[in-house]
Amino acid sequence: MTHGGPPTSGSAPPSSQSPASGNGQPRLQLSPAQVLASSAAAVSAAVVASFFGVAGSLIGAAVTSVVATVATALYAHSLQVTRQRVRQRLPRPSADGAPSGPGVVRTAVEEVRHHARRLPWRAIAVGTVTVFLLAL
Repeated sequence: MTHGGPPTSGSAPPSSQSPASGNGQPRLQLSPAQVLASSAAAVSAAVVASFFGVAGSLIGAAVTSVVATVATALYAHSLQVTRQRVRQRLPRPSADGAPSGPGVVRTAVEEVRHHARRLPWRAIAVGTVTVFLLAL
């Protein structure tokens, strides 16, 4: 039996991709990335269905289902790639005596905060509200 999670990369056997609880039964795998991808996909599907004017019909249900399924996979993949890139950018402990540990991670967090402070937050907020109001 398969589960509805996003496809995983690698050549691990299916049994290792769906961990079982202590009693041998498969357990529910639900991550914040899956929830975020599914909710974004639902919004995308609703927009596509309303754009084509098929919302509320049987064809609309089929279109929404297909769009939501494809969009969930695309969003989940995008989130996985982003996570991998962030992990690559974070400093890793090394055996050659380079600095590592909480201090290095704290420095990386401070650098992100520094860049976030430089963003034009007022313009971002105004743009977001404008797009939201236009979408109504």
